Amino acid sequence: MKIVVTGAAGFIGSHLAEALADLGHEVVGIDCLTDYYAPALKRLNAADIAAKGVRLLELDLAEDDLATAVQDADFVYHLAGQPGISATTPYEIYVRNNMHATHRLLKVCADLPSLRCFVNIATSSVYGKYATSDEETAPRP
Repeated sequence: MKIVVTGAAGFIGSHLAEALADLGHEVVGIDCLTDYYAPALKRLNAADIAAKGVRLLELDLAEDDLATAVQDADFVYHLAGQPGISATTPYEIYVRNNMHATHRLLKVCADLPSLRCFVNIATSSVYGKYATSDEETAPRP
């Protein structure tokens, strides 16, 4: 099967891409190698997954052409994202790197006749302000 993993040079994405390659799948990794996380570490992860046979494409989901990268994909695991909004990361950048990028990827994937499943992993921001809490804490979705 052909499987696309976005955020493939990140911590979770690189491990997922490596595991899928170890299972014998054709894996295409996509990552823009943003400097939000240490680029040197992401490049090490990229080298590790490339050694396992993952084809890594350095693409920005918010602006680059995605059709060729996801062509004939059976599965897409979307792990790319930028968690949290901070004083150093303006809201506009957060929207671009998460919402706009995901929307563009979904639009391209919606037209794939081969696609069997799209898995959106999201970011740690989905946990809200109580990421770790006891069982009595009520969630506020």
